[in-house]
Amino acid sequence: ASDLLYRQRLQSALSASSESISEKVARSELDGAPFAQGTMATQLDVFADWWILDDMVQKMKALLMEKSGESNIVVLEHHGLSSRFRLPQLADQARLAQIFESLQGEQARDINNFSVAQSSLEQVFNDFARRAV
Repeated sequence: ASDLLYRQRLQSALSASSESISEKVARSELDGAPFAQGTMATQLDVFADWWILDDMVQKMKALLMEKSGESNIVVLEHHGLSSRFRLPQLADQARLAQIFESLQGEQARDINNFSVAQSSLEQVFNDFARRAV
């Protein structure tokens, strides 16, 4: 079908591209992404939507890295317009205020809603289970 995007075609078309493209293709195979769980083809519009949303998530990750002064920000998940990040314990607690100010500034553009919370017991358990596999 002409409206399907095949992973093999995508990989061969982008094989000569920059590292950031290959990283993006690798992210397209993670849980919740278009080529997750061995999926070999996906609707082109689904992939295009994911590509745009992934760009937004990566920009948010870069903003969080910049404002926190930390490089080990982890994208826990992103599905549709929702994403969750793990930030490390901040050495400089004043950075938290900078992060909130930045998020409020971004709220006028791309962010509709944000919150900060400690990891739940379920999230900690799921993280341990994921690492054990």
